[in-house]
Amino acid sequence: MCCGRFWAKLSVGTLLSCIAAVGMPPEIEPLLPLPTIELAPGERFGSATVLLRNRGSEPVHILQAQPSCWCVTVQLTQAVIEPDSVVLLRLWVNRQGLSTDTLQWVECRLVSTACNSPLNLRIPVRVRN
Repeated sequence: MCCGRFWAKLSVGTLLSCIAAVGMPPEIEPLLPLPTIELAPGERFGSATVLLRNRGSEPVHILQAQPSCWCVTVQLTQAVIEPDSVVLLRLWVNRQGLSTDTLQWVECRLVSTACNSPLNLRIPVRVRN
């Protein structure tokens, strides 16, 4: 009876140590909830900050951050996200590029070395008239 438990524990321990040795592939995870960009009456620009975390055990290199239109500007605090680290992605929206709808969406596509690349972030924009 004891011998069976010993081998079962040894097998589970061996499996876990193999997984730890291989590591997790790099993956970008946006920390939720995603922000909403609010534009008050008379404001020309709005901004939001998205937190991005590398869930893997290898660094992630951000190769490109493509906004969905000319009215969105994107800035990253770092182009490399170390394992289990967080970086800031800042988005600025220009009201002139938006329609008159009160709720709209802007997107940012992140191309990187992560296993879930490209990652598309969809951020709501609330326009108050």
